[in-house]
Amino acid sequence: MAYKTGQSKSLDDINLKDVLENPIWEWALDEEGIEGQDETWQRPILDTDNVTDEIFNPTITLKIKDTDIYGSGEYDNEKQSISAISIWTDGGWETLDNSKILTPIIFISIPKINGKENLEFLCTDLFEGNASKR
Repeated sequence: MAYKTGQSKSLDDINLKDVLENPIWEWALDEEGIEGQDETWQRPILDTDNVTDEIFNPTITLKIKDTDIYGSGEYDNEKQSISAISIWTDGGWETLDNSKILTPIIFISIPKINGKENLEFLCTDLFEGNASKR
C-alpha cells in the first residue's frame, strides 16, 4: 500500500512543530540527486498515523513518559526498538548523550505502531541512544 508524503526537509530544518503535526517521517533517499539535497533529508508521511512494516525504518515522534519532553528516533519494526534518539530542548534537537536526562527513560510512541497506541520503549544507556519495546 502506498502512502502520501509531504515536502522533504533537511534534518536541520525539521522542528518540534513539524514532528508533532506529522509524527512519522521517512528518509528521502530517492531525492538525493535534487540540487541541495543529500542523505540527511526526510519527508513526512501525511495520510497515516500508524507505522507498519511497509514503512521502512521511519523516524517517529516520541514523548518521555510523565513529562512534556518530546523526541524522535528511528524505529526498527523487526527489532521493535528505536535508535538514534534525539530530544527537543531549548529550540533544537539534542542527542541523548548530550542531554541532562537521567536514565532509565521511558519513551511513548506518538504514532500507532502496527495498530497499537502509546507503545513504551525503555532506554537505560544515554550513550547508546537506543530504546527497546517494553
